[in-house]
Amino acid sequence: DMQQADARLIARADLPIDPSFPNKKLFIALAFVGSSLFGILLAIIIERLDNGFRSTDQIEQVTGLSGLGMVPAVTSSRRLSAPLEEFLVRKPSSSYAESIRSIRTAILYSHVDKPPRAILITSAVPEEGKSSLSISLARSSAKAGQKVLLIDADMRRPRIHKSLKGRSDATLADLFAGQKTAEEVLNVDEETGMHFICTRAGMPNPQDLLGSQHMRDFIRSVSQHYDLVVVDSPPVLAASDSAVLSRIVDATVFVVRWEHTPRQVVLGALKQLQAVGGSIAGIVLTRVNVKKHVRFGYGDAGYYYGKYREYTA
Repeated sequence: DMQQADARLIARADLPIDPSFPNKKLFIALAFVGSSLFGILLAIIIERLDNGFRSTDQIEQVTGLSGLGMVPAVTSSRRLSAPLEEFLVRKPSSSYAESIRSIRTAILYSHVDKPPRAILITSAVPEEGKSSLSISLARSSAKAGQKVLLIDADMRRPRIHKSLKGRSDATLADLFAGQKTAEEVLNVDEETGMHFICTRAGMPNPQDLLGSQHMRDFIRSVSQHYDLVVVDSPPVLAASDSAVLSRIVDATVFVVRWEHTPRQVVLGALKQLQAVGGSIAGIVLTRVNVKKHVRFGYGDAGYYYGKYREYTA
């Protein structure tokens, strides 16, 4: 009945300080490396899917055309104090007004030997901000002391008569038909002294009117009496009117909405204008979100408008 124990103590079973599993340091290192790789991959995918233009450098690299400038978007809260068409007049020292002046200068120097006197404003698709740019550009030039004529050639979705409160019952069609005189179709902007001609929607075959010899003679005539003639036209991919008008004017300014308009759409519209022999002065980026643009740090005019807003406050 006597049993002798053969077990002996080799080491004390002390309480461990750290758990044997999981290895926190190893897991944290793996999580850091994995999340970094996932973030890089996600950034590359987003960059590939981002098919819009964000800077003038991108425009010049993709299209081969000059970037004339960037127009910052005016927020809805600031529009309450002044509509977008009135913003340039009411806020002459704002970043919006400064951008319009920079674009005007870039257009004038796009052809150093022969500055364009008749320019066409168009875009690839609607809702790009071309009508607002046309009005702002014409008003800015008029405030600078130039004699300016603004022509609404968008006979499908006219807007200038609503923005500037002009007559839509006396148009170019009435002038060419002999129903109205030149004095009757001219409207005067009381704020700047700019002259403008309105149009109305629903006219049949507007491209025939805009491409007629009457239109050519009219543009040639007013170019001799005005320092600058600005023509607002329909989008290129929506109607052929812009392609017809691009052969009549001295230069075409193409409008692209920042971050929104796909690059293939822009290239397709530019190809149509170039196919008919239109002279394109350059491209303007509109409705730029300066806060988002600053985060990209492109170092261009949009970065300046967002980073140093107090300078033009």
